[in-house]
Amino acid sequence: MDNFFFGMQSALISVTNLVHAIAAYSLFWGFALGFLVSTIFHAFLIADTPKGVPMMMFGDKAVAFDKLYPREQNDNYRKSFADFSKNVDKMKFIFSIASIVTVVLLLIFLITIS
Repeated sequence: MDNFFFGMQSALISVTNLVHAIAAYSLFWGFALGFLVSTIFHAFLIADTPKGVPMMMFGDKAVAFDKLYPREQNDNYRKSFADFSKNVDKMKFIFSIASIVTVVLLLIFLITIS
């Protein structure tokens, strides 16, 4: 049983050393920062109105579409709801990937501090 615990301790030390090596690598942090900035920039490019990004991310699609693209009484909508829905889904996917990357970066940062 002692060999198992020594093996686990050795594996955790190796993982900790790997995390420290990654954290010391400056290109890794440049990639991470660039990825997060490009994610935010991409979200503003996908959204036609940048003020509508929070509404698109956290609100209902139909309500956000109605607020962002209002129509007059007898006119058609200026934009298709299907296109809007695709853009919202893309934006939510991109932000979910960015949030996963952010959590991993925070974990790496917290491990290297201790």
